[in-house]
Order: sequence, then structure tokens, then C-alpha cells
Amino acid sequence: MEEAYKTGKVKAIGLSNFLQDDLENILADCEIKPMVNQILAHVSNTPLELIEFFQKNDILVEAYSPIAHGAVLDHVQIKRIADQ
Repeated sequence: MEEAYKTGKVKAIGLSNFLQDDLENILADCEIKPMVNQILAHVSNTPLELIEFFQKNDILVEAYSPIAHGAVLDHVQIKRIADQ
């Protein structure tokens, strides 16, 4: 990915589901720091320590399933918002 970034084939390097240990390993060996990490984060699952770690390293955090998943999608209020 670093090679593709250097040649302009990609505009950013991103990660998905990387934890702190994973990023520490990457930072120890990379030339180009990843720009974003996509993680599972929503109201009932907000990994604040992980988010803070990435923020301290100037890496954006992108949430997937930001309104959760599974049974929560049957919640009356969430259904009302979705209908709107």
C-alpha cells in the first residue's frame, strides 16, 4: 500500500478493525502512517481508549454500524428515525 500511495495510485492508506497492538506494530515498521481505521463503534459499544489512542496518533476513526446492529434495529425509535 505504501508503494501505491507513493506512486499516486491511492490517496490514503486505511485500516479496518485494527487494535492498539496492531497499530503499534505497523507504526514501528511503516514509512507512511495509515490515515484512518474503521472500527465497530456505536452507542452501546464505544471503545474510547482505542479511539483516543488513534486520535493521539493523528489517525481518523471511522465507525461502522454506528447505530449498532442486530436486535437494536427493531427498536421503535430507530425505526421511526429510519422511516423519516
